[in-house]
Order: sequence, then structure tokens, then C-alpha cells
Amino acid sequence: MELKYRCGKNLLSVSLESKEGGWLVDWGEGERLVNISPGKPGIIALSLGDERVRAYIAISEGRTYVFIGGHTFVFEEPKGDVGGELSGGAAEVRDGMLCVEAPMPGKVVKVCIGEGDEVGAGEVLVILEAMKMELELASPQAGKVSSILVKDEELVDAAQVLVEVEVGES
Repeated sequence: MELKYRCGKNLLSVSLESKEGGWLVDWGEGERLVNISPGKPGIIALSLGDERVRAYIAISEGRTYVFIGGHTFVFEEPKGDVGGELSGGAAEVRDGMLCVEAPMPGKVVKVCIGEGDEVGAGEVLVILEAMKMELELASPQAGKVSSILVKDEELVDAAQVLVEVEVGES
């Protein structure tokens, strides 16, 4: 079975083949045997050899949101042309400023950093509650927090910028 999805600017093609003990998954960078164990609604455990990863999944308005290790991935089936971008659920660099956005509507549970703080790649910036799940939104790059645009308990919209982080040149 072959699936095509968009994740950000990328069109992904994933081949799945049912094998004893799991699924053989090929996403263009080689095949891996993946065992998928369902848990509570919206949570699955993935086993990749000795590595186990918990993923949180939510579906809203034709998009599938996958939260793994503080990172958010937004998938949707491609429509028409394969160019363009998806909005929401991303962190985008604009003029040297990393803009961390809410992946979906929700409530800010906790802002974990302060203005002027130095943050590392993968450091949790904000904890968001959405669809009865707590989602840790992490910075994909190291930098200095220049502005925090939300506060604890605030309701936010999808694609709303929550935090801006000043990053160096890549």
C-alpha cells in the first residue's frame, strides 16, 4: 500500500507492507520494521527495533497532527498541485526570528521560558492543552527568546504565533 501526504512543504510517499510482527515501512530513506501498539485513544506506541517511541495523534479539519518528542508534524492528503505550504503547527524562521506556532486550537497550560532566555534545540517552550492532550512545543533550533506572545491559561488559535526566538544564521 502506498500513501502520499504533505508535511510542511514536502510531499511524502510512504510504502507500507504488512509483515509478521509489524509493518515494513519505506519512506524513501530505507525500510524499517515498525510495530504499532495502540494505547488510549489518540496515543500509540511505536517500536523500531529496540527503540520505543510514544506518539500522540489528533485529527482535525482534514489534517492529522502527530506529536513526538516535543515536535509537531502536520499531515494532510495532497490536493491538486503539490506546491505551496500548509499553515499551522509549525515553527518558521522569518527574518532571523523563529516563530513557534500553535499546531491546533487549545489552551496554554504553561509558558516554560522567559523573555531573554537562551534556549537549546529541543527545549520545551510552551505546554499546550488540545483535544484532552498536553502537547510540549519545543524549539527546533537554539536561540534567544525575544518575545512571548501568550500567557498561562490563554486560549489560542491554530497557527497563532506563541513565542519568537532569535536564531543565528544557518
